[in-house]
Amino acid sequence: MDNTPPNAAYTLPDPATLVEEIELAELFLQAAANNRARVRCVVIAAGVRDLLTDHQHDRGFDAVALELIHAPRSPVIAPGTYWTAAGERREIADDSGLWELHEHISELDAANAEGWQPLCTRIGISEDGTHYRLDLIKAAKLPRYLP
Repeated sequence: MDNTPPNAAYTLPDPATLVEEIELAELFLQAAANNRARVRCVVIAAGVRDLLTDHQHDRGFDAVALELIHAPRSPVIAPGTYWTAAGERREIADDSGLWELHEHISELDAANAEGWQPLCTRIGISEDGTHYRLDLIKAAKLPRYLP
């Protein structure tokens, strides 16, 4: 007696369609990673403001750029250097606050560079990696996009 069912239990899309769907899903994942990195830049800009104003948001502050360093196969770091609108280079004095900010900075890396590098100007290369100036004015604007 033949126990083979007369019909398949289910059907599958053709292989080409499956490949297209996987590629589309990968694009969405990459776009989400880049968007998350971009939003992290907003948080970084807010953190710099908080450090310079001691969390008193009605106080003025003069930071317009923050130095970031990216080494290959490593997350981004920030040594604590920032620039004023007048072009003066300064250091963030609050090391503990800067340490808290590293939680967000370290989420930036090569895998999500399309989300943060457009906000930066490359300023040099050292043994530590590539140095960038993150434009805090641009970074402070919350993006409104996802594919």
